[in-house]
Formats: sequence, structure tokens, C-alpha cells
Amino acid sequence: MNNLQLIYAMKQDQYISKFNCKVCSLDEISSLSLPIENYMIIYNTKNFPHSGHWCLMHRKEQRVPVTFDSFGDTPQHIVASFLIETSPNQKYIKNSLQVQDYSMTTCGFYVLYLAYHLARGLNLTEILSIFKGKPLLYIESYVVSFVKTHFSLH
Repeated sequence: MNNLQLIYAMKQDQYISKFNCKVCSLDEISSLSLPIENYMIIYNTKNFPHSGHWCLMHRKEQRVPVTFDSFGDTPQHIVASFLIETSPNQKYIKNSLQVQDYSMTTCGFYVLYLAYHLARGLNLTEILSIFKGKPLLYIESYVVSFVKTHFSLH
């Protein structure tokens, strides 16, 4: 999935589009000038649009910010710094559950799946709890099917 598809998908969802949305590369995070509340940022760990891995950062109102990586990896330093800077005196929440196999290229589907549910008020634990103990191929099939049903991807 490329950056234009992600932007289009975020704009078409009535709940996600209420947030200050941005799709960017990892290098652009430090120069973002967004309000420190109500943001949804999908970022690529490499220079996009044709390589890398899509991840997500989210913060709603005064809540603790969330970062999501479908591989369950720790966020890069620049991401952690942004989250700490935008929410002083608070830590951030990250997922440690791997829900995507390293050999698959469906990370864009995972961030849209998560954005869909976060924008509707679910928290990270609630969203990921249905995947605990499930095989990665089952999770991937479920997530891709869900996103294709709920978003028009061009």
C-alpha cells in the first residue's frame, strides 16, 4: 500500500478524518507541526512510497499517546522523542504483540485497521486482544478482509 492510498483511506472515514491526519516518512516526523492533541500519523520507517514499513502514532485529547508497529517492534528514537515531546509528563503506549509475519507486506492494512478502531474510541489493548494466540496468517487474512470491506482502496 502506498502513501496516496493511505491518505485517501483516512479521508474517506468519517471518524478518522476528524483527527489531524498525516502520512509521512520517518525523516519528516521531527518537523511535523501538528496540534499535540487529536492526531493520527501513519509513518513509514524508510523513504516512501515504494519501500519500508508503515506504523502509526495516535493521540486523542489528553490521553496517553499510542504507537503501533504490526511487527511488535520498539519505536525508533525519533518516534519516541516525538511522542514524549507532544505529551510531557506522560509515557506512551506501544504494542509488543507481533500480529504480522516479517515476510508479509500488508503493514498498511494493519495501520488502517488500527486507525479505524482507535478513531471509534477503542484502546490498543481492546483492539489487539482478539489476536492473542492466533496464528499470524489467520490475523493477516482477517485484517486484510476487514480493511477491504470498510475502505475503498484505489
